[in-house]
Amino acid sequence: MRDVLIKYSNLPFQYGEDCCTFAGECVESMTGSNPMDRFDYKNKRQAYRIINNFGSLEGAMIDALGQPYGGMKDGDVCLLSANDGTDAAGVIYHDRVVARTESGLMDFPLDRAKKVWCT
Repeated sequence: MRDVLIKYSNLPFQYGEDCCTFAGECVESMTGSNPMDRFDYKNKRQAYRIINNFGSLEGAMIDALGQPYGGMKDGDVCLLSANDGTDAAGVIYHDRVVARTESGLMDFPLDRAKKVWCT
């Protein structure tokens, strides 16, 4: 997962290399499978079309990851509330939530995780 963190810390933000692709690649680095690969988009319009098809980012994440669980450990994917109040996909890492936002790769306190999926 460290290699994914390094990769995304040096990339400028763009849709298609955003919070969901970051979370998916983190999972892939640990399990060999990327649950977010099912979502193919290259721009904001395409990303929001997918989100709207599922009703919300949470709905899209449930489709890709199944139902959230009550635990929280390194490598788990989460839905979090970002600084601007929007939802984002993130990953639990060393007692923080790491997420790719338009401001870059950011870390948040664990209490920002609204839902968590076991990886």
